Amino acid sequence: MINPAQQATLALLSCETLETLGQAFCECIQQWAPEAYLLNGVIPVSGQELTCYINGRDSAALKLRFDDFSHPFSQVMRTGKASIWSTLNYGVRIEHQAFRQLVQSMGKECGLFVQPLFDAEQHLYGLFAIFDSTAMLNALQQTEHPFIYLLQVYQAQIKHLKKEADMMAKNHVRNRDNDVLALSRNDATAVLPRVLVGNSSYICQLRKKIQVAITHDIPVAIEGESGSGKSEIAQLIHTYSQTPGSLVTVDCNSLDLQQQGGHLFGHTNVAESALMQANKGTLLLENIDKLASCWYGKLQHALDCGEIMPCQNLEQGSSRFRLLVTSCQPLSTIASSIPTFLPVYQRINHYPLKLQPLRYWREDLVVLSQHLLRKLCLQHQKPSFVISDELQLQLHSYHFPGNVSELKRLLELLLLESSRAGNSEGHVENNAALMELLALNFSIGSVTEPDYTQSGSLKEVVSVFEKAVINHRLLRQCFNKERVAMSLAISRRSLDMKCKKLGLAR
Repeated sequence: MINPAQQATLALLSCETLETLGQAFCECIQQWAPEAYLLNGVIPVSGQELTCYINGRDSAALKLRFDDFSHPFSQVMRTGKASIWSTLNYGVRIEHQAFRQLVQSMGKECGLFVQPLFDAEQHLYGLFAIFDSTAMLNALQQTEHPFIYLLQVYQAQIKHLKKEADMMAKNHVRNRDNDVLALSRNDATAVLPRVLVGNSSYICQLRKKIQVAITHDIPVAIEGESGSGKSEIAQLIHTYSQTPGSLVTVDCNSLDLQQQGGHLFGHTNVAESALMQANKGTLLLENIDKLASCWYGKLQHALDCGEIMPCQNLEQGSSRFRLLVTSCQPLSTIASSIPTFLPVYQRINHYPLKLQPLRYWREDLVVLSQHLLRKLCLQHQKPSFVISDELQLQLHSYHFPGNVSELKRLLELLLLESSRAGNSEGHVENNAALMELLALNFSIGSVTEPDYTQSGSLKEVVSVFEKAVINHRLLRQCFNKERVAMSLAISRRSLDMKCKKLGLAR
């Protein structure tokens, strides 16, 4: 005879969507804790807040921002570790008004257990919370209690269903993308005007050069400022060049010296190397100007002979691949200043593509903006809208140091702000909030140099400058604290504490 724990496990394994999984899990828990108050917290696509559902149902009980530290869930979201509070009623400081009202509405003394939930890539998906008496929470935490096993099944199912949902979402976006809809893989002539939009002489000439790169199996070096679209151009070349293998990407800027060698050539097992994985395909080396000079010889040998020598030279492998590289620095300058790079430069620079900054082809700015907006509306499933003449003038007056990537980020922010403001007409010309947002972004310049003559202690002066630097990075990265922390080479927790100390919490 099947016991309740086995029935609960079968119920979870039979769920086909994340929504029904959350509801089924809550129903299973209620058979052991009938008076418990259960919350399922889910992080939406925007990733800016945590939406909590009562007992896994459709009604949202709470919406909690990631940068809000006034509620107990913030500790779990920051640390990624389960936490338990024996009581929320005596001496526990809850500054979040909605969270405090939720606890008070339960009408009884209760504790709290919170379990973070992760997807298959170990990204935070959400959390599960139980509000109940201390005795019940302690009973559920006993190793022999079925709750512990069922929680593991629930987490495994989340990873499985989230992975399937992500794959379906990607396929849905891909099918709806007008850039590739009903276009054959080798019809690059028809694809390029739809993907690389614009009528300027620069864009027209760039499309012709990309067409040449697609039709000839030669190494291509793509140079340009950060955000100019180097990686996108490389992916476009691979996609329509009829290469049978896959595209393997290695970003030299994100790896240290040993990691570069391990990723490219393999530490001991050559089969794990990126060069071997790119066999019969394409290897994209992003930011090759950041590749350590000690790996030039191995890369040159692989390009000449197709032989891959792992870092410890235990065994060799062979691979034939097409090489695409990107660089923010002129490769010719690097070759002239670093003699050991010259042989590599001669092998990768068969067909150079130099991308101009966006400020040099402003005549295509409106067309490009509308193109990006259409894609963003499809991606976020938002109604389309057009940019007003006034906003177009502001766009033309901005120098875009982040190039196309910054334009896309700004347009995405405009789209999300427009939706949040309840703009149902699909236009933004009369939206004062968006105008203020644009003015804020356009006012972001370099960090203001501190006044070294001002009075105060060294700690106070440094604190003022530190606040200016962090505020500048937050604005540049659209308050994406993960990117800001990475750019400052500090942990996310340290950044959160500094923001709170300096009064920069959004």
